[in-house]
Order: sequence, then structure tokens, then C-alpha cells
Amino acid sequence: MLVKASLTEVIVCIVMGAGIVQGLLLAIILLVKRTKVPLSNTMLSLLNLSFSLVLCLNIYGILQLFHSWPGLLVWPSLVYLLLHPLLYVHVATLLGFKKKLRWSDLIHLVPLLLVLFLWWDVIFMPSQERYLFLSQPANFLGTSKMMYMHHVYLVQGLIYTTYTLVLIGRFKRYNLVRWTKVTKSQMFYLKNIFIGLFFVLLIADGAWTFENLRTLIPSLVWLVIPLVNCVLIFSVSIITLNNSNLFYKGIDLKKPSYKSKELPQAEAVKYLEQLRDLMEGNQIYLNPELTLHDISMKLNIQPRQLSKILKIQLNTNFYDYINGFRVKKAKEMIADGKHNEWSLLAIALDSGFNSKSTFNRTFKKSLGCTPSEYISEMMTKKATVMHSRGTKEANA
Repeated sequence: MLVKASLTEVIVCIVMGAGIVQGLLLAIILLVKRTKVPLSNTMLSLLNLSFSLVLCLNIYGILQLFHSWPGLLVWPSLVYLLLHPLLYVHVATLLGFKKKLRWSDLIHLVPLLLVLFLWWDVIFMPSQERYLFLSQPANFLGTSKMMYMHHVYLVQGLIYTTYTLVLIGRFKRYNLVRWTKVTKSQMFYLKNIFIGLFFVLLIADGAWTFENLRTLIPSLVWLVIPLVNCVLIFSVSIITLNNSNLFYKGIDLKKPSYKSKELPQAEAVKYLEQLRDLMEGNQIYLNPELTLHDISMKLNIQPRQLSKILKIQLNTNFYDYINGFRVKKAKEMIADGKHNEWSLLAIALDSGFNSKSTFNRTFKKSLGCTPSEYISEMMTKKATVMHSRGTKEANA
């Protein structure tokens, strides 16, 4: 049984049909084209395929084709649970946070399995029985199962959107010194996709989850939401054509330049204060594997610039600067009497040194004596002070 559609609904369905074709073509191109980021493009291809299926589902609902083909009821809705995980994996692989898929990635299927569990009896009903069951408003809108399913959609979308935006933020923070205009436009693409998905999530799943909100939304809005999916597909297609390097070579970052100009005095002092906060506040020098590159990434400057700051402002180099804090830490531990309980190796490791030989060599370079000699001198001075006090007390 076909239901007569309005002119607006027909136009929307035609636009969605174009979106379906566009999504399928882009999915095929991304799958067959050889690139340097194949896993990322495979995920993006599957994402476009999922978008196309979502549009098919929207046409199925708008034209009420479920009256003629009830066998497709509920099943296509499961594709919504694939959108955010696919986009997350696409971003993680494109930005280099994930090199390949592992068995642990099956955790992304948990929401899908949960919905299958909640709707097991409905999904696997004979098609005609499922049609009759869902044709009753109490079953389609009012059941706790239906609400639980949309709760899963909503929670999953919020978690994946938040975590993926965190990934993008981490990538920007770690690579800010290698940022380019091209990089900025590429990252803008990723954020735009999330803004679109987030809009669909809040309106669609939020409305289905909260009945009071659903009653406030005009029926026309339910035609706009599928169009947002079309815009997302067309946007991905246009950006793919205009930024082919993004999908064939990955994110464009300039190579680190080690011929950078010396920083102005005010900036150098600012970075030196930030470095001191990292040392004294966070005590990052306790990490024996700490490198100049690690600290420069935290400060968002180039390693060469950080090296120049230390040389010009403090007349020292990176390792002497770091080891100065480590020696100071070791002295504090010795002053607290830790040498009576711990071995010198334990004190060395707890101060950030990676071996006793390095500890001895650095300690002697800094103070002119080895740790053992320093302890002996400290004990001698303490004994002399105690003897002097005893003599004064006896004379008094």
C-alpha cells in the first residue's frame, strides 16, 4: 500500500536520492583508491555507506514504504549505531592515534549488541507480525524498550562526539608548532562533520528520548534532519575533491624547522617561567626518559628554540638543567636521612636518574664530589657540630 506524499516530501526525497548516489560513489572511490592512510579511508568509506543507508531509511519512513515492505522495519535503524564509531575510528587513524584495528576495537560494537539484546524479540519477529506490533502507537512510542534504544543512541553519540573532539584537541596541542593553513582547513572539515552529527543527535534522538520535546518540534523539522545528512555527504565529497592530499596522504603538517629565529626576550622569559613550573610543580624531571622534544611539545615551541632559551637565559644546556633538579632532589633525600634506609641506587632512581653511574658522574660534576663523599662530608660536619655543642655545654 503506497501513501500519497506531499510535494515537499517528494522534493526532500529527491534530494536525499542524490545524497544516496553521492555517498555510494564516494564510498567506492575511497575504497578503490590507493592511499597512505588506507584504514582511515576504509572507515570513511563505510561512514559514507552508512550515511547513504540512513537516507534510505529516511525515504522509507517519509514515504511510509513500511506498509508495502514491512520486513525492513527496525533493522535499518541499527545503522545509526555505526555512524559515531566509524567517524571516531576514521579520525583516530587519520590523525595517527591508531595504526591498525585490534580485537579490543570490538568494544565499539557494544551499543549495537545492547540494542539487539533489548529488541531481540521484535527484530526477529516475522515481518507481518512486527508490522502489526509497531503499528500500535503504544508499542512504537510508549514502550520502555523504544526509550532504552534511543537512550543508547543518545549516550553513545555524546560519548563518541566528546572523545573524538578530545582527540582532535590533543592532535592540535601536540602539533601546534607544525600547523599550516592547509592543516587548519583539514581540521575544520573534521569539526564540521561533528557539528552536523551533533545537531542530528540532539534533535532526533533527544526528541525521541524526551516526549515533551518531541511534541514541541514541528513536523517540518523531521524533513530538515535528513537534509542535514545530505549536507554532510555533499560536504565530505566537496572537501575530498578539494583536499585530495588529506585523504591520500593524511593530515598535512610542515616539517619541524631547526633554523628558527631567536625568540624575543619577553617570550623567552615567559617560556622559561612555564618550564620552571613544569620542573618545580609537576616534577617532570623525575621521568628518566625525559627528552628535549618532550618538553618542547609541552611548551608548544621548537626544540631548537628551547635549547637557545636555556643557553642564552641560563647559560646551560638541556641535560645540565634537568640534572640540576635531579641532584637537588637527591640532596633533599640525603638530608632527610634516606641514605640510612635506601641504597644510593634507590636514591638515584627516585631522583630521576636512570643508572647509578650517571648519578655519580652528574653529582660530582655539580658539587665536586661523589654522593658517597658528600654523605661522608655531611656526617663529618654533623659530628663536628655535635662535638662543638657538647664542648660549649660542658664549659658552661
